[in-house]
Amino acid sequence: MKNPKLIIRYNPFTVKSEFSLNGKLCNDFFELTKNKRLQHWIDKIFIELFTRYNCKTIDIDFIGTKLDAIDVKSAVDLFQSQYSDFQINLDDSKCKDVSVDEKLNNVKALFNIAQKGPFEAFSAPGMKTLFDKALSPNFEVTVLATMSAGKSTLINAMLGRELMPSKNEACTATISKVYDHDDMAHFLARRVVEGGKTTQWEDVNLGLLDEWNAKEDTSIIEIKGNIPSIDERAGIRMVLVDTPGPNNSRDASHREATIRSIRSSQPSMVLYVLNSTQLSTDDDKALLGVIKDVMAEGGREAQDRFIFIANKIDNFDPEKGELVTNALKNVRSYLKENGIENPLVIPVSAELTKLLRIQKSGGKLTRAQRGNLSTYEELFIEEPEMNMLEQAKDDLSSGLYQELNAQLKDAAAKDDDIAQAEILSGLPIVEKMLSDYISKHALPSRIKDAVDVFKYIDSENKISEDTLKTLESSESERENIVQQIENFENDKDRLEQAVQFRKKLNDMKYKMSLSATADRTNIDKKFNAAMDEIDTYFGHDVSPQDADRIFVIARRKADLLISEIQVLLEESLEKEQISVLNQLRDEYQQYVADILKNAFPDDCMSSVKNIQASVLNMPDAADIILSATYEERHQVENGTERYGFLWLKKRTVYKTVREDKVDMSVLAHEFSSNLQQHKTELYENANEQMKIVFEQAKKVLLKQMLELDSKMKDSMHNLKQNMKDQGKLDDEIKVMKENLDWYDSFKNRLNSVLDL
Repeated sequence: MKNPKLIIRYNPFTVKSEFSLNGKLCNDFFELTKNKRLQHWIDKIFIELFTRYNCKTIDIDFIGTKLDAIDVKSAVDLFQSQYSDFQINLDDSKCKDVSVDEKLNNVKALFNIAQKGPFEAFSAPGMKTLFDKALSPNFEVTVLATMSAGKSTLINAMLGRELMPSKNEACTATISKVYDHDDMAHFLARRVVEGGKTTQWEDVNLGLLDEWNAKEDTSIIEIKGNIPSIDERAGIRMVLVDTPGPNNSRDASHREATIRSIRSSQPSMVLYVLNSTQLSTDDDKALLGVIKDVMAEGGREAQDRFIFIANKIDNFDPEKGELVTNALKNVRSYLKENGIENPLVIPVSAELTKLLRIQKSGGKLTRAQRGNLSTYEELFIEEPEMNMLEQAKDDLSSGLYQELNAQLKDAAAKDDDIAQAEILSGLPIVEKMLSDYISKHALPSRIKDAVDVFKYIDSENKISEDTLKTLESSESERENIVQQIENFENDKDRLEQAVQFRKKLNDMKYKMSLSATADRTNIDKKFNAAMDEIDTYFGHDVSPQDADRIFVIARRKADLLISEIQVLLEESLEKEQISVLNQLRDEYQQYVADILKNAFPDDCMSSVKNIQASVLNMPDAADIILSATYEERHQVENGTERYGFLWLKKRTVYKTVREDKVDMSVLAHEFSSNLQQHKTELYENANEQMKIVFEQAKKVLLKQMLELDSKMKDSMHNLKQNMKDQGKLDDEIKVMKENLDWYDSFKNRLNSVLDL
């Protein structure tokens, strides 16, 4: 039997997937791929293919962008390594190298055209706000690490200067955000203090940041300046986010910010810095557990989001048998032990990169730094084992590897030791991966969000089409239409229905959705598993000194657990908001359907009915949220610090059963009780917030109803007036036709921008 021939077309800008089997379109994978990015389904589809078509070999043509083709080929290779009995013949030769920056600029230009066009929706004050929100420029790269992994050194290396405090002990007590501004000659900084107030921008130096970092009222430190290793791109501004380690967070909000950055549903990246000379810390394990869950849920895009940096490679000396190859094997084994499969691991000497870039920019190095630079530079250039590009080759796309390898060869040909050593240090690999992620995920996602704003024109155009058909009716039909409109306007039953629907809406009470209930079940499972692990810490009576040490470990685990639960409840609240609005929207659409059914018989093909149905069509929940001021949903009362002072009871529950032992069961009971109590409080608080969200949703829906009712009233009035006045009728028909011609031209231009 001839092998099945499958053609997969995927457009990342419209998130549209299309399948053709043996030359015919097929919908076999619609549910698997609908409105989902390729990276979410590509690893799942191959086993589905062989099962569905009952074959051993499949020919696949992939048509899309070259960046997406990299993921398809990688997924095919992974599948073949796992299922050697099946064969996939992949052809991606028709893929195109697409400039996402150019598309983004074209979409912005089209929006400006739309604002000057004939459809009022785009000249409304809030429409530009929606568009700008969709194209929010900040792209966050969160840098995580535990103590002594070299996080601050890594950030300083990317900045090309000593800016962030870098010490052997934990030195980041607050969150710092560095915004890339290529046009700035120096760095400025300000503090965000408790309550959200900001200080004045000041010239920044390491001493000032040290001082601000130590201040108790500092919430966030914001810094802006040129990050020389990162090029500012159209629509994207890199933001490096330096977070406190989980054992050094000043308060629960910092831990929650770390969890949010890991679990972010928006395109963003996480650089997780590991000390390649010293793995396996309790703090590592706790954070890696959160990352493991996100990577398991998010598919290939989540794999791209997390880069694990094996830092301090400069501490290895191949002449002493200290091989980087072995160190990387240890890192991968360590990550696998923590449930992270197929991680992107990049070996880096952040110290070497930092020293090279400071020297290259004319900065001053200390005597010790000059000595280290000379030693490291010689080590990395002369020892093949210290070539980080070759060490990371298996984790890189062929294009990325070839680009950097060409730069390396060029530097060698010019005897440019500084350029060679910089590439060999490994950090330029990470920076190139950041750029690729922006092209592959962040910019296409922003373009898709921006294009979605254009669907408001689709809605306006549909109303215009229906109205034009009505205006072009015969004279006898127009008389009938005028009568229908007047009957509808004077329908007392309809007006009473509106009153009753509003009353019904106001009387509705919140009931937790099945989705929110499932979220609680999953949180309970996570909580119980963590409690079981914590219980093992208290399994034996120990000395008071060991009791203190165990307690510190257990508390750190509990702190992170509570912060994670808080973030999970916030995510559940966001989903519940969508669920509630969709539920109420469905109620409203049924109300509209009932009104129109009563006003117009089933066999009536009234154009008035079609116009009213179009005008009264309410946007989906996501669009309602975008267009509504709904800030209250983020004001979830933060009670996560309440349990902090309860832990102070630990010294009163020690019970000496022998001279040098502590009865850990008493401590375990107190610890467990406090943790259970706090989880209960979080649940109760979340329940109250969900009730508030429900009431807010009702208000938003009622506001939308009033706006749509007013719009319909105006439409019907204008339509009736035009029907009665031939002069107005002719003018209106002419305008409508011009608008529809404009729309056809605009739609063609939009489609050409989004086409591959």
